Amino acid sequence: MPLLIAFVVVVLGGMGNVQGAVVGGFVIGIVESFGGAYISSDYKNCFPFIILIATLLIRPQDSSAKRLS
Repeated sequence: MPLLIAFVVVVLGGMGNVQGAVVGGFVIGIVESFGGAYISSDYKNCFPFIILIATLLIRPQDSSAKRLS
């Protein structure tokens, strides 16, 4: 399971972007903690994948992508 969560962090933060990966890790950790506390600890492992699906639906390109012109 930690490897799948690491994949979500890489998708969220961007491949090759250390600052993005750190921010993505913090976001995943905070959402897991608050989701487990407020909703249910049984669904704690589902929250990163909900974030992954939402990220891919809203912004399918790299989150740190810049326009090439």
